[in-house]
Amino acid sequence: MIKKILFTAAFVISVVIMLNAQPCTPGTYTTPGIYPDSATNLPHAIATVAYSTTMTAVIPQDTLYMGATVPIDSIGVTSIVGLPTGFNYTPNSATGYWDGGTSGCVLISSSLGYPTQQQVGIYPLKIYVKSCVTILGNPLYVQDSVLYYKIIIDSSNAGITDMNKGKFNVYQNTPNPFSLKTTIEFTSPIAEIFQFTVYNLLGEVVYKQSVNAISGDNKIEFSASDLTSGIYMYKLNNKTQTITRRMIIEGM
Repeated sequence: MIKKILFTAAFVISVVIMLNAQPCTPGTYTTPGIYPDSATNLPHAIATVAYSTTMTAVIPQDTLYMGATVPIDSIGVTSIVGLPTGFNYTPNSATGYWDGGTSGCVLISSSLGYPTQQQVGIYPLKIYVKSCVTILGNPLYVQDSVLYYKIIIDSSNAGITDMNKGKFNVYQNTPNPFSLKTTIEFTSPIAEIFQFTVYNLLGEVVYKQSVNAISGDNKIEFSASDLTSGIYMYKLNNKTQTITRRMIIEGM
């Protein structure tokens, strides 16, 4: 009987812990919006590898409605349509809503199973959101949808390496956004010297280095310790080809 009571108590405690556990932590953003942004999009998933990523929403305190500034009571995610089989989403709020002037997050993960080779492809997402604003003391609910995000499932690491060894390719830096360090991975068909350059939005060069690449997979570890937060472009080029991508540095 004592063992049964102890087991029941442990089970109840475990359930309480799981119910109160936070699936994600919002990023340290201050400007209202959704992060990562539409240009950065969500990180790629890889077949047979567990997937997990966090989307952060910074909710403004108010908005314009019919020319008037009105307070935002809350904004929430009501559903995400288009997720690959085995993927789900979990808000860090029990209701899925966050108050105006606060931040929240949604964890998207493959917690129901790893993506398979048969799932390799592009999955456009439709994120349904509902906002509540106060008009003359009365709540008004507004529905909307976000259509520019997608999950891309790539083949396994071995497949990607084999497929890209014969060409020059630059992947999106990870993590992105970042505050201290990020990694840029790229492939080169031969051993040669590349130029890695980072620009601000005014087109000014803020960082430059030469990279001695080997044939196959390479990576660049980039530190943002000397740069302010904001949007930057990075370029990697050899004598014949240039690939440019965008990265976001966030404040600490």
